Amino acid sequence: GDSELAVWGNLEDSELQAWGKVCSDKAELTAVTLNCRCCKKLTDAGVQGLGQDLAKTSSLTDARLNFSHCEKVGDAAVKAVGQGLVQAPKLALVDLDFFSCEKVSDAGAKGLGEDLAQAPNLANVRVGLMSCAKITNA
Repeated sequence: GDSELAVWGNLEDSELQAWGKVCSDKAELTAVTLNCRCCKKLTDAGVQGLGQDLAKTSSLTDARLNFSHCEKVGDAAVKAVGQGLVQAPKLALVDLDFFSCEKVSDAGAKGLGEDLAQAPNLANVRVGLMSCAKITNA
C-alpha cells in the first residue's frame, strides 16, 4: 500500500538527515512532505544529505519540500534536491518552496530546472523562488 511521510518542525541538519534516512530506508514510501519553513539552523549540508537519500527512493511519486525563509539554505541545497529527485524513477509531482531563501541565486535555480527536466514521469512541478534576493529576473 501507499506510505506517506509528513514532517513539520524547526529542524537542524542532523534531524533533517535523520528523516532523509527514513525516506531511503522505506522502500514503499510514495509521498514525502517536509515543511522546514523558517528553520534558521538548517544549512546546505543538511539538505544535501536529504537529496542523496531521496535519490534512493524507488516508489516515491510525490515530493513536497518547503524550505521557505531558511536563510542558510543556498544553491548547493537547491541543486542537491534536484539531483536527488531526478533519480526517483516514479516521481510524478514536485512542489518545492524556496521563498525568501536569500542565498539561492540564478545558478541554483537553473541547475534545479535542468535536473527536473530530466525526470521521466514528472507531470506536475511547482517551484517557488519568490523573494530570493540573488535571483535576477524572478
